[in-house]
Amino acid sequence: MLLTFAVREPPNPMIGGMQKSSIMMEVDAAQQYLGHQIHVVNLAQSWKWYLEWDTMFGEDGGSLTVTDILTDEEKGGASLWGGGLACVSNIGNMNNYTAHVLAASNTYSCGRLGWDPTLQPEQIDREWASMTFNSAKAIVDTVVDILGRSWLVFEGYTSPMGIGFIVDQDNPFGCAPKTNHSDGGGKGPDGSICPASGDHGDHYWMNPCASFDFANYSEYGIGCDRTLEGPEKMINVYSTGVQRILNDPLLIPPELTLFFHNLAWTDEVVPYSGGGDKIPVSQRIGDRHRAALIELQGMADAWNKLEDEMENDERWSGVRDRFLQQINDAAVYSEQIVGYYESIAGYEF
Repeated sequence: MLLTFAVREPPNPMIGGMQKSSIMMEVDAAQQYLGHQIHVVNLAQSWKWYLEWDTMFGEDGGSLTVTDILTDEEKGGASLWGGGLACVSNIGNMNNYTAHVLAASNTYSCGRLGWDPTLQPEQIDREWASMTFNSAKAIVDTVVDILGRSWLVFEGYTSPMGIGFIVDQDNPFGCAPKTNHSDGGGKGPDGSICPASGDHGDHYWMNPCASFDFANYSEYGIGCDRTLEGPEKMINVYSTGVQRILNDPLLIPPELTLFFHNLAWTDEVVPYSGGGDKIPVSQRIGDRHRAALIELQGMADAWNKLEDEMENDERWSGVRDRFLQQINDAAVYSEQIVGYYESIAGYEF
């Protein structure tokens, strides 16, 4: 990745640009910036997105994906020395090892993609869920569905359109209130409490104002001008083919737009659904936040329906309590982020 282990960033242009070097890619399962494993954020889709990125550093500007670069020639890749995938572990001293039962899927995904980066996220998640929940179909199907939606949902209520890194160590607006559930919010099996449950510690709270250096927003609009014509000219370190895509607001993947382009709040873009008339950037951001909160509630509701299926399984209540805290936090995140944008833009989104 390029700057941090945020929810989505453009891959580092050195991957593909260093043709005579042996390259490995590091990913992070620990969720320092992705809800601290209090929030369910399955990262198989995220890592697959990076692995499928076409650097276009192939011969004569041809295709050369990150997977090609990290895989040796004997396995059909382009690496002369053998590449690889390194992963920051998410295993700690919790009773369930990963603080959130479903976060163990990320541990498994690291290993599976490290051995075979061609695997699809749904296949990996289904393997893990089948082993974890003894192949009970109703449970496995629900878990795979929740995991498959979770990364984009987290992105939706935090940083849609490539806004960037906006988590902070401290939240000057006060901590989010804890859930009112009798068992307390965010507990794991046996009532064990994540060390971050009280203070949440480092890089948990959304604070767009304090994290201004990583993003850019003003009365005019939002997004960093990293185009070929802009002051940073960051795009020019990518291959010619990638430069052409990233520099054009009509060609760039929508979820990277604001990482490379500074747009007015009123500039029109395609809606998140991809269909229909274009809408202002401000509306797209507001719509995505609201939709993500609804999707998150749907994920929690789907899990709650497994109560009878998972009778006497303490993992059900552990995940339920995590969802209670995640729903609470997500609402606070959205209120803080969108509210801040509205305050500087001068109108409601």
